Amino acid sequence: MSLELGDFFGGFKNIGSYFLLTLIVMGVSLVVLSPYIIFSFLPLMFNDPENVNPALMIGSSLFGMLYILVATVFLLFLQACIYLAPYLIHYGSMSAIDAMKTSYAIVKKNFWWMVLMAIVVSLVASIGAIACYVGALATYPFAYIMVYFMLKDMILTDDEKTEIDLLGTNQE
Repeated sequence: MSLELGDFFGGFKNIGSYFLLTLIVMGVSLVVLSPYIIFSFLPLMFNDPENVNPALMIGSSLFGMLYILVATVFLLFLQACIYLAPYLIHYGSMSAIDAMKTSYAIVKKNFWWMVLMAIVVSLVASIGAIACYVGALATYPFAYIMVYFMLKDMILTDDEKTEIDLLGTNQE
C-alpha cells in the first residue's frame, strides 16, 4: 500500500457535514441565549440616567440569572445528546442531521453514563491545563484515548478496522 498526498487530507472528506453541524449548534445556542442578551440590555434602554428604576434593574438581573441557569442546563443536555455526532460523521459517513438523530438515539439509552464520561474526560484533560498548559501535552492524549475506547465499544463494530487499530501492523 503506497501513500499519496491525498491520503493526508482524507479527514476533510466530510467537511460539509461538520460545517453544517457547527452551524446548527451555533444557531441553537444563539437562539437560546438571545433572550438573556436582550434582557441584559433592557435596563440600559429604558432607564433614564438621571432617575434609575431599581425595580427594573433588580427584575432584569434576577431574570437574567435564572434564565442563564436554565439555558445552561438545556444547552448542556443538548450537548450531551449530540456528543457522538462528530464521530458518527467521521466513522459512519453520515450527514449532520442523521448523525444528530443517531447520536440522540444512542445517548438517550445511557444518558447519565455519557454525562459522567464527558465529565471524567474533561477533568482528565483539564488537569494538564491547570499545570501551566505544559501538562496538557500529557493529559489530552489520555482523555482522547478514553473517548476512543468508549466510541469503539459503542459505535464501531469488531469488523471495522480503524486507523488506530492498524498502527504498528504490516499493511502490505
